[in-house]
Amino acid sequence: MRNSREMISVGIDVGTTTTQLVFSRLEVADVSQPGREPRFRVSAKSVLYESPIYFTPLINPEVVDVQTLTDLVKKEYRAAGIQPEQVETGAVIITGEIARTQNADEILQAIAKLAGDFVVTVAGPNVESQISGRGSGAAAYSVEHFTQVTNVDIGGGTSNAAVFRVGEHLSSSALAVGGRQVIVESTSGIVRHIAPPGRIIVKELGLPIYEGKRADLEVLTRFTDCMADLVADLVTGVETDLGHRLQLSTPLQHTEGSNV
Repeated sequence: MRNSREMISVGIDVGTTTTQLVFSRLEVADVSQPGREPRFRVSAKSVLYESPIYFTPLINPEVVDVQTLTDLVKKEYRAAGIQPEQVETGAVIITGEIARTQNADEILQAIAKLAGDFVVTVAGPNVESQISGRGSGAAAYSVEHFTQVTNVDIGGGTSNAAVFRVGEHLSSSALAVGGRQVIVESTSGIVRHIAPPGRIIVKELGLPIYEGKRADLEVLTRFTDCMADLVADLVTGVETDLGHRLQLSTPLQHTEGSNV
């Protein structure tokens, strides 16, 4: 293929709960017609190295340990056998509740220094929903099966949904519901942290969940059942009074006829 060349790309995802890096080799080709302006497209891609999944290092629930995170990223560059100057393109994406931490900008600045021309950004709820839907293969599935698909991504701090019809993105929505709204020690059952959205649910249900105190399994089950109902409402585009207070974007549209 004419005017094609290879380049190394890296994707760095810093999420509410986990962080991971993936290095890829991309073949980029000029697919324009002779005599036309160049139009480049990724014609082939392969994964070179996929890092382990790490817990995102935190100093406290509101502050990321930027130095530890930076050291982690540098360690994975070494493990992949790739120097930062070899990376020509890629993306650093900060998602979920990490995007709302006090030092989110500091994270971006620290990691962006490790390589060249990056897309370095904090992903808003709708962008995160689309990234998840395309990365999971839901958008591609909707093309292959000529159908409509709703992709649901339940993370540590947020849940995101996106609707695709034959590859076209129709709608996205996000809700502040996720696996780390209440953090409980597995051995003692003591609650170590309740995130602000979690406090809204606890108050709404009148649950005896307090930081520093033990929470009964029955009480925690009522909390998680409520979150499950909220995710079901997210996927179907239903907005309740409680859901409205936790909604991060407008309710999902075009939900009829989707495969989930």
